[in-house]
Amino acid sequence: MIHQSVSLHNDKTENGKVHDKVYYIQIVDGPTTGKYTVSFQYGARGGKLTWGNRDGSWKKEDVSLWEAETYFSKKKKEQIAKGYHVIPDPEDLLCLIGFTF
Repeated sequence: MIHQSVSLHNDKTENGKVHDKVYYIQIVDGPTTGKYTVSFQYGARGGKLTWGNRDGSWKKEDVSLWEAETYFSKKKKEQIAKGYHVIPDPEDLLCLIGFTF
């Protein structure tokens, strides 16, 4: 089960080249009951996504909810500092215009 997730997008221009990248982060149930895993994926929008960091680590596994939320927030802040912005959830946008489920 996904407890929290965020989708981020970066479309900045560097050296005359437009970057169109996405970054996804999730907190999901971990392998142990009551524990959680944070995983993330990134890459060019519409292309193949890479799981995790360049050093090969791609998740924080089997941690408390507090640890998972702390790591999730850290990864999100790091990407926002690099120029990414949050892609709103379509359901959130519908709620803003008064649509109810």
